[in-house]
Amino acid sequence: MASVVGSLAWPVVTLVLFLTFRASIVSLISALHARMGKLKRFKAPGGVEAEWFEDTIENAEGTVEDLPLHSSSIGGDRSNPISADDITLELAKIDPAAAVVAAFIQVERAATHFLEALGEPASRNPLVALKKSTRIDPSLKNLVLNLRELRNAAAHHGGIDISFDAAQRYIATASAATEELELSALAARDDEF
Repeated sequence: MASVVGSLAWPVVTLVLFLTFRASIVSLISALHARMGKLKRFKAPGGVEAEWFEDTIENAEGTVEDLPLHSSSIGGDRSNPISADDITLELAKIDPAAAVVAAFIQVERAATHFLEALGEPASRNPLVALKKSTRIDPSLKNLVLNLRELRNAAAHHGGIDISFDAAQRYIATASAATEELELSALAARDDEF
């Protein structure tokens, strides 16, 4: 009799706990499902590998040609023999996620210069000010915000496996966004005079 009670104890305890915390368990599962919605592929147990990074960078690359002042193609020739892009590409060979973070620094700097040229306060976070600005081209704003999302994923989610190719494409797209912000800043300064 004791063995029957002992064998039934765990299932009964589990059922009671489930019924007691049913609402919490359902909300937890819903929250996890919502947060994981962007992820298409999982790699266990070593972490999470996400294809959405590459899908998002592909979408960002597609918006570059729609930018109003765009003057060169992604990965075009540069007159500067050693640029920040070259150094970032070398970093990508070692750590693609770190290269993504490093490439976005130039975008943030260009966003600050653009906001200064408009006479808008950049506050502590130029991207928040850029997001609120109504004087930036919507396609450029979306590109910068997509690049920020990818940078955040690379910086804060160590389980994302970013390939060298994806990092290289991110760097080129971030460079195009930086160039567009700089050209927009020059245009805004020219409009003042």
